[in-house]
Amino acid sequence: MQENSGDKIQEVLSKAIHVTLLTGMPPYPDALFSLMTWRNVLNELGVPYSLVAVGLDLQKAPGHIEHISEVSAKLPVQQTVLKLNLGEGHVEKVNYEEKEGSLVVYVTPKEGYIKKGDVQRIEDGIRSDVLITLGIHAPQDILQWPEEWPQWFGGNKTLINIDINSHNTAFGQINAIDADRSSLSELTTQLLIHMNWSIDPQSAELLYRGIVNATRQFKQFVKPETFEIAAYLLRHGATTQPDFIQDATSKSTNSESETVNEHEPEEPNKPLGQVQPHVTSKSLAHPIDL
Repeated sequence: MQENSGDKIQEVLSKAIHVTLLTGMPPYPDALFSLMTWRNVLNELGVPYSLVAVGLDLQKAPGHIEHISEVSAKLPVQQTVLKLNLGEGHVEKVNYEEKEGSLVVYVTPKEGYIKKGDVQRIEDGIRSDVLITLGIHAPQDILQWPEEWPQWFGGNKTLINIDINSHNTAFGQINAIDADRSSLSELTTQLLIHMNWSIDPQSAELLYRGIVNATRQFKQFVKPETFEIAAYLLRHGATTQPDFIQDATSKSTNSESETVNEHEPEEPNKPLGQVQPHVTSKSLAHPIDL
């Protein structure tokens, strides 16, 4: 994981004006559980947010996820803005018409004419100053990803890339990538612990379900740290109710033929102890009181 990524995420979120949370397509259950947990964090911080899970089908999503209706299945609408640098009070009138399948805009200046250099074209597909991607290995994984986004983020705008896939292209300004984690939910828990964030029972439930789902009830992709994180979540309000566990596993099992995966599609048979490390994994940033 990028050094001090948890600290950097905490600093960015403390100053954020609006955050967009985006997960891959189709959104697998673990990613949705992580998405909704970060939603709870932002809600507690009082930071406005938008939730996007491209291709989300609510009929196939795991049940019992509060506020899932807030999630949009489509990317923000791409807008094109034409800016006329004419100075204050130099526009006489503006009107438009649809003509032969085109939108024709007429701008009449008070004097003179509009030169080519006066017109500026601006592409805008997202209004947030922070974009958090969850489980997206590269921008190309998202269809219709605006080409301007990588250049648009930077300066006072930040792209935070959170993933557990060793092939992640580290396309963010902040990259929290750890291929040694069983799931996005486990990685999210680790980051929140590092941030000294108090995990509420609802978030603990979401994260625990994400780990259970991604590991097929702790049968695959697990390490000792996975059980430590799970125990931590149980102590913070997660439950082991059979209906939650059954729901999380059956939804994914029944959807395997529909490309909805519980873990990373590129590494379905990743053997224990043979994970390709993206970076050196750290132990828990703060000891867990077991």
